[in-house]
Amino acid sequence: MSKMKKSFKKVLYSILTLAFVAFTMLPSIAFANPKPNNDLDTPDKPVHLGGLTLHKVDSITLEGLRHAVFELSDTQDFSGMVHILTTNDFGVAVQGGLVPGTWYLREKTAPEGYIPYEGVVPVSIGPCMKSLTLKDTAYGRIKICKVDDCNQPVPGCVFSLYKGSDTLPEHLLFDNLVSDSNGIVNIPNLIPGFYTLLETSVPHGYHLNDTPVTKEVTAGHETIFRIENRWILCIYN
Repeated sequence: MSKMKKSFKKVLYSILTLAFVAFTMLPSIAFANPKPNNDLDTPDKPVHLGGLTLHKVDSITLEGLRHAVFELSDTQDFSGMVHILTTNDFGVAVQGGLVPGTWYLREKTAPEGYIPYEGVVPVSIGPCMKSLTLKDTAYGRIKICKVDDCNQPVPGCVFSLYKGSDTLPEHLLFDNLVSDSNGIVNIPNLIPGFYTLLETSVPHGYHLNDTPVTKEVTAGHETIFRIENRWILCIYN
């Protein structure tokens, strides 16, 4: 009977010892063999690159505009990767191979005769081609036709041009516009809006026409100011 007790104690001791060892080593085993990280063990998924198709058009006619130059960057301050896009004869520029995310577009050079598009345009690029249309507004222009009361051109007349509908000094754009031998003054590249013309000097023998004239300049069109002067001698006839 005593032998059986001793054997039982040995077996019980062995079981308890194994249980203690297992209990104490389990955290170490678990730490040494963590659960696999699927993100690390799984190969990187392929990135599907996107692209941008840019359409540059006239704001009124919607015709494509060629030779517009843009910068496209992956950073808002354009300090990172920068692509240069130039529109073709149809006003289209294409850039592929773009990593999906937010890109930034700005116009570097506007088409001839057009007002540059101001500001930076954020563009969200996905895994496919993105289409974007930007409109440019054409400059307007002024032509001054200076004639006498016999409808003959008067050269050497001097004009001032103001932005808006008044002649306040702070609105002055040009103050020494002189009519040529044909009595003509051409003023290109004007932003559409209202302009006021004031004659400030005339050649000897003419009356000064000092009445301001206000007209609207529209995009892509020429606005004509026809200013007439009378000969001083005419008032005695």
